[in-house]
Amino acid sequence: MAKPLVTAELVAEAAEGLLARGEEATIITVQQAIGGGSYTTVKKHLDAWKTQRAAAAPVEPPAEIEAQARLLARAVWGLALSHAEQQSAQVREDAERRIEELRAALTTAEAVISRQELESEAQGKALEEARARADEARAHAESARRAAQVAEARAAELERECDTARTQAEAAQAMIITQARELGELDALRRQVAEQAHMLERLASRPGNPS
Repeated sequence: MAKPLVTAELVAEAAEGLLARGEEATIITVQQAIGGGSYTTVKKHLDAWKTQRAAAAPVEPPAEIEAQARLLARAVWGLALSHAEQQSAQVREDAERRIEELRAALTTAEAVISRQELESEAQGKALEEARARADEARAHAESARRAAQVAEARAAELERECDTARTQAEAAQAMIITQARELGELDALRRQVAEQAHMLERLASRPGNPS
């Protein structure tokens, strides 16, 4: 039985049929659908079909939708950045305050040691206790220093989370625009933007978020 003559119409019909069945239109699947055809010929007609199909895609979304998408992305980014900066500042402030408190305690303990060393040996027990407190204060100071390092690492992590939030916001904007182009469903996109704006309002109204 002679193989069918591979034409652009035959390739396009096979590709459309594959898409209708939820399958991907590739050179191999088209060859199987039409029962043959050379790789070069099928590829040429399939590429032309894909180009023609892409050219028939929906037009750019209205400027109003793009503007709303940009506003939404900026709002998401601003909220994430503000929240991260607030957390980072609080962590640094707490760590610095704790370090100062422990430094003051260490200074006091060392002063007590100095005074005790000038007194009689009868106060040796108190001197040892003061030294123990000094050692404890030094240990706490070292712990606070490590906590400060952890706080700095957390601050860097929060900054990376800000970058991630910005990337996600930009991706969300690109997704919204792409969906509007592909589907051409303006009303659905408006509802999506409204729902995301409502979600942002609820997120912004939570305790601890900047008003």
